[in-house]
Amino acid sequence: MSGAKLRKDPPDTPTGSPRRGSPSPENLPSPGPRPLRILASGVIFLNHTITVKDFPGQGSNTRAQAVVRLRGGAASACLSVVAQFADTRSWLVAPIGGGSEGAALRVELEREGINTQLCARRESDGVPKAFVIKCLVDNNTQTIINHNPIPDITHEEFFRLIGPLLYSNQAAQEASGLPLSMQPPPIDWIHFEGRTVPTTKENLTGLDGWLREKEWRHKVVLSVEVGKPGRQGEEALVPLADVVFFSSFTSPRAFLLSIRSKVPHHALLVCSWGKEGGAILSVPTREYFQSSAFVPDPAEDRDRDVTLSSGVPILKDTREFWDEERKRQWALGIGSPTTTGPEGEEEEEIDEAASDDAFFGGMIFALSRRILPGPPYSPKVTPTIQRGASHRTLSPYDIPSNVNRNASPLYEGRWRLDECLRFATELAGRRMRRRTDQGLAMAMERVGMEDVINYGS
Repeated sequence: MSGAKLRKDPPDTPTGSPRRGSPSPENLPSPGPRPLRILASGVIFLNHTITVKDFPGQGSNTRAQAVVRLRGGAASACLSVVAQFADTRSWLVAPIGGGSEGAALRVELEREGINTQLCARRESDGVPKAFVIKCLVDNNTQTIINHNPIPDITHEEFFRLIGPLLYSNQAAQEASGLPLSMQPPPIDWIHFEGRTVPTTKENLTGLDGWLREKEWRHKVVLSVEVGKPGRQGEEALVPLADVVFFSSFTSPRAFLLSIRSKVPHHALLVCSWGKEGGAILSVPTREYFQSSAFVPDPAEDRDRDVTLSSGVPILKDTREFWDEERKRQWALGIGSPTTTGPEGEEEEEIDEAASDDAFFGGMIFALSRRILPGPPYSPKVTPTIQRGASHRTLSPYDIPSNVNRNASPLYEGRWRLDECLRFATELAGRRMRRRTDQGLAMAMERVGMEDVINYGS
């Protein structure tokens, strides 16, 4: 498969209405840099993958081909991606056990730029673990054994943990004399892993009420990841979020369209399609984009243990370079790195589960670049614009045709949904063929994405 190719379904524009209009400034994100302050809630565990040639029989003794220890958990993996980019701050809310393993886990997270001060410290030793037995001969089938010695975070505990962050600017806000609606909230994005559905539902509902009370609801994005196997009742979370992430669906377009009636009118629906790519559906603007998977050039994308530590551009060009680079790879038909399997045939080394987390992290970061939070993807009622005899909610695509968005301060650095999808798909394609998340931001910067990565720094 070649590089990522984008397919677009245009929105349903009313008859007689031109494609572009004249948006008013109040309906567009404000100009200027926008840092991303994100909090993610979930569980964190250690994943031990044991690769064997044949699955061992009961009472047998077998030799492992490889043993790999990696940190798992969708929320922490998402933050691990976001934290690599400049001008971001990340907080994790998760239970962490005591003892040496828990301490080492906190050090590892902090080293990656993930703040663990809001994590729940458990007195019991140990951390949640997953033992994965991967059989090479039987089509890489996996047997998973889970062990969780510590309880998940409760609804009351969640708000007790995040309270210091939510009220961190209270003194300054009161001293300013300005109404809360005119002041910035303490956080931009709150993301939930979607496990323990009743608790997650209570947390989303509680946050929605608190943000509305402070008149900040339209300034903070609430997102949730659903669609993991074995989680019952996840459909109850879908109507409560602004952005909903799905995974592992064979027909993303049909699926996302079927979900459209169950979500708020301002929602964005995002689907990670694994090694097939990804898709995004905008409910307010009725736009759909689908991208095939991106396959990096092995010579270009080395697995390096580096992270992006500053906002200094290292390449000279911007989006045009990126487009030309993609065209070059499509023309060459560049494939993905391969390894030799047990029978001598070449097989691709991919990690779809890790790529889903990277896709969601990349999408969150890309959407935060002057798209979210903001209309029309926020609960705040957005006005309509007059177009002949028809009315339509203003779309972020309605940039006047005579405006150079890269020359005007109002539109400079402005991303569109198709660009967000392309960014997330490329980032996920690179993660799919890596052992860890580290170095993804630098890899994206090396191929010409510094105009977005360093925006606002």
